[in-house]
Amino acid sequence: MASPFADDLAQFLKNRSARNPAQRAAGAPASAGTRRVVAPSPAPAYELPRTERTTTTFQPVGVVTRPTPEEPPSEPSSEPAAEPDAEPTSSTPAPDSAPAPVSTPEVTPQVDNTAELLAQQEKDRIARQNRQTYQTLAAFMQQIGLGGLLSVDQNGSPTGWLWQQIQDGVSSSAELAIKLRATPQFQERFPAIIELERQAGEGTFVGAVPTPSQVLEYETTVSQIFRNAGLPESFSNNRSNLQDLMVRGLDAEEVGSRVVDGFERIQDMPDDVREYFNGFWGIANSESALVGMILDPELTMRELEVSRRSAFAGGYARRYDIDLAYNQADIIAQNLPSTAEVIAAMERIGQYEPLFQESVGEAVDLQAGVQGLASEFGTELGMSMSEAEAQAMLERRLIERRSRQQGVTGGAAVTSAGVRGLGVN
Repeated sequence: MASPFADDLAQFLKNRSARNPAQRAAGAPASAGTRRVVAPSPAPAYELPRTERTTTTFQPVGVVTRPTPEEPPSEPSSEPAAEPDAEPTSSTPAPDSAPAPVSTPEVTPQVDNTAELLAQQEKDRIARQNRQTYQTLAAFMQQIGLGGLLSVDQNGSPTGWLWQQIQDGVSSSAELAIKLRATPQFQERFPAIIELERQAGEGTFVGAVPTPSQVLEYETTVSQIFRNAGLPESFSNNRSNLQDLMVRGLDAEEVGSRVVDGFERIQDMPDDVREYFNGFWGIANSESALVGMILDPELTMRELEVSRRSAFAGGYARRYDIDLAYNQADIIAQNLPSTAEVIAAMERIGQYEPLFQESVGEAVDLQAGVQGLASEFGTELGMSMSEAEAQAMLERRLIERRSRQQGVTGGAAVTSAGVRGLGVN
């Protein structure tokens, strides 16, 4: 009696021999109705490195080796996938296809930083420009003698009046000069500009108001004229007097012309006239007296000639022991139109000189500076007697002397021109 194992083995061999090669290669069953043997899923293919050499090992017939994959693929489930909840709760993550919104921090635009940088660069540029302007205008103010308006702080940075003007927009010396006009320091340094501006406002000045630079140039030129003429430094360096010439409309050329003309007139004077000329102006030398006349704002060439005549009157008066006051010499020069007439008047007074020397028995004291001057000019010189009274006193003195000498009545004749009886007509 055959065993069940032997029957099964015989059936297996029969089925095996009945399959065709293709079926055997595919592992398909030989015929329908036979027991189906389900072949396992093919193992995943693995690619070996090309550097390795693969050796195929043949197994004996009837033995099938099946590679066991490390992890067989899972079969798809026949059950339908569970639908997601309508509204996931906080414990249920959102599906990948619809991620939840994520809040991101706000980023400052780059353009804001750029604007700040440009603004800072512009601020630095203006600061550098203001410092350069300060250095230029500070040098200008030092040049015109207004350095007292400059100041710096303890760190050496500019501050004070000038720095404030630059901060307000002043950038040139012309603009600065306008601002400076309101300061006491400028008004003290440039009185000519202030005065000419006042005259221009009243319509009494014709011309352009000078700038500080033009005033400085005028001072330099006129001072050099005075120094070249040998005049004292006290005049050539006197800003007030120099600017006064500018206010009166005397340009540098005219000042130079007056200096030359004045020297020529002084050099023609006799020594005693020159001496009185110096004393008349209260200055120790004729050159300084000349400067005094030029700097007098009201002097004209006519007035210069009057001054010259008054000097001649004083100088010739001293020849006859007459101490002529300066105001008296000026009155004589005003009343006599020429130097020749001044000299003639002084010579007539000189003819009375013997009468001013008292003899024995003459109680009345006659003086050249009193009766002598009065006989020519009377009360015009502030004398206490008129011209006629003075001439009468001189006549009596002359008659008395002639009477004693001749022992007879008679004497000199009295004319409208004065006493004539000393042998000199």
